[in-house]
Amino acid sequence: MRDITEYLFTTNAIKVSDPKTPFWYASGLIGPFYINTHYLAGGEATAVELLELITLYSSEVSYDKCIRAIDLKVREIYEMHPIFRDTLRKATDLIETNMDVSKIDFVSGGERRDWFFHSLVAELIGKPALFIRKDATVWVKENDDIGRQDAIGGAKVLHIADLVTIASSYVKVWIPAVKQLGGTITHALNIVDRLQGADKVLRGRGITPLSLARIDAEFFHVASQRGCITRAQHGMIVDYIRDPFTTMKKFLFETPSFLKDSLASDDEKIAARARLCVSEDLYKLKAG
Repeated sequence: MRDITEYLFTTNAIKVSDPKTPFWYASGLIGPFYINTHYLAGGEATAVELLELITLYSSEVSYDKCIRAIDLKVREIYEMHPIFRDTLRKATDLIETNMDVSKIDFVSGGERRDWFFHSLVAELIGKPALFIRKDATVWVKENDDIGRQDAIGGAKVLHIADLVTIASSYVKVWIPAVKQLGGTITHALNIVDRLQGADKVLRGRGITPLSLARIDAEFFHVASQRGCITRAQHGMIVDYIRDPFTTMKKFLFETPSFLKDSLASDDEKIAARARLCVSEDLYKLKAG
């Protein structure tokens, strides 16, 4: 079996920019890599198809139709794509190696991308799956039974997330949604951890975190050794991980054409993010 590092690059779940043209993030900041963990589910086209399916069914009054559609599509991807299948098996192995599964009552996942991973892992470890919607309502799937969940008094829950940064979704939605039902999230498995403080946040709330991939300098060192990224890309990423703000501010000062071209871009998403960067002076460029 191959490892998660190779899988992330093979599926383009991690994309690394040319050192001369970093990516624009939704925050208005820039950086040398972008992560779409859900691409592990068969690649970009297949993953986008599943996202669109979730959106299509999300307005259903009875949400069981949506969950059944998701379940059918996820199973299809699992059967057809070895990388996705092995990723879920690796997740299952990590869970069974690091916790007493007999003490877990449910496996939860948050709308939308967590749902790519959590329900089949729940099945693999023999637990019912909780689908937490953005409005904090919760549905449960146990075998072929699907329904709205109103109480899980005293239950211990493992939450599976596709990607974690500062754990804001845990704090704002997932933990409160489970608590409202009378349960407690005791463990978290994050397929990818960007190492931006989530571990500390989760442990501070009594949650034991696990992850398949930790995006740090060592991760990219391995990627460089395997030829997944160039030496120039690796160098920029190492600098970025050490100090994201200073590295990207220095880049903007040394490459003024990048910001100018971004503001004039025909791609409205890029132009909008560049305008946000300028209007909020995110890199303190006005101060010099």
